[in-house]
Amino acid sequence: MQPVEIKMASNPTPKVIIVGAGTFGLSTGLHLLRQNHPPSHLLLLDKHPCPSPDAASNDSSRAIRPDYPDPFYARLGQEALQAWTEDDVFMQHFYKSGRLGVEPRGRKGDGYMRGSEEILKELGIDDIRSMEREDLRKRWEGLNGEMEGWNMYFNPEAGWANAREALKAAMTEYLRLGGIFLCGSQGDVVSVNYAESQPETVTGVVTADGKSHEAPKVLFCTGAYTPQLIETGTQIRPIGLCLAHWRLTPTELEIWKDHPVVDIRHRGYFFPPDDTGPMKMGVGVAGYGLPGKGGVLGESQNVAVPTRYSLVPDQGIPKEAEMEIRKILREVCPSLANKEFFDMKVCWDGMTPDSNWLITRHPTKVGLFIAASGAGHAFKFLPTIGKYVVEMIEGTLSKECAEKWRWRAGHPDPSMAMQGRPIKDLGEALRASQEYLPSKL
Repeated sequence: MQPVEIKMASNPTPKVIIVGAGTFGLSTGLHLLRQNHPPSHLLLLDKHPCPSPDAASNDSSRAIRPDYPDPFYARLGQEALQAWTEDDVFMQHFYKSGRLGVEPRGRKGDGYMRGSEEILKELGIDDIRSMEREDLRKRWEGLNGEMEGWNMYFNPEAGWANAREALKAAMTEYLRLGGIFLCGSQGDVVSVNYAESQPETVTGVVTADGKSHEAPKVLFCTGAYTPQLIETGTQIRPIGLCLAHWRLTPTELEIWKDHPVVDIRHRGYFFPPDDTGPMKMGVGVAGYGLPGKGGVLGESQNVAVPTRYSLVPDQGIPKEAEMEIRKILREVCPSLANKEFFDMKVCWDGMTPDSNWLITRHPTKVGLFIAASGAGHAFKFLPTIGKYVVEMIEGTLSKECAEKWRWRAGHPDPSMAMQGRPIKDLGEALRASQEYLPSKL
């Protein structure tokens, strides 16, 4: 999606600048315009055209589900699911495949599976069904791994979306409504401006082309890259998760086309194919980081610095991550375990110890707002999350939401952002690989 020129209006100075055109930023811009805010009051900036190669949401497939043990997110998920099935902008990119929640035998468990199943039933989704291994084999031919004694349930209302195409559709609608979007050097924010007389008050941003853009409110929706731009301490941890794709033969495509999303708690998840055949799996056994410090607002902070896919598209993933993906496939669907993988990459997101997002005003910088830290589960809310970000900016966000998404203390242990799962040094893991695994784009 290419940048458009700013059309000078009677009042060319925007009232809100949104930095980042991913899930949070694009949804917020779209909701502002749908609420009849004048387009001239809004400016959307991003380093890249939409969808950005660095955005966590720029992906082939993402789960769309209300499956949460927390009633708060379950209700939000149900609201988002309804939008995916009714909003003309998004419905064409949603596939109602159902979702299979899985917890392997012998795993201690954290109550997520049973809690999600119970909450779904409380929300009125009555056809939730507990599953046994033989149930899977009878219904879905490809799911024929051992899986003896695993805890499983099936939600037929859930599914998945083509995330990349959904982002494109959202941007197309944003532009159709008159929204202004700048990218490249025009949209690459390098610093924040403050008032000379009030050094804690934001007045706008500076982009890489040297231009200053003025606005009394600046919203950062910059995902895993937020700690490099704003001092957030350790409440946002940039963590990379590995994923891989593979192609199906026509015969395999016929077998797999009606399968559900399979989500194996804290191990991995994979998706059924679309009509063209590729499938994808992400592995969640461990996350990856890169040591580094940075932040343009003051004190340096000891958090990971994510790589940018736009700069290293052939970086691939550690060999150990590929082996873990194949191990999971052997356990669940052995026929796919030896497939040739392509487009193997590290997907970065801002993770938090409590898995709650950060949607809040900055505690000390007047006019600075943040909607970030997707914590690995934000994309499904693309059609709806912008409504809540707008409420936060306007000061009308409910107490419950404000409490969930408040500015809060971080945690000194990085692994807490992965709920105790290890975070490994990506550089060391790649160097330890016997060979680099290039993405075939």
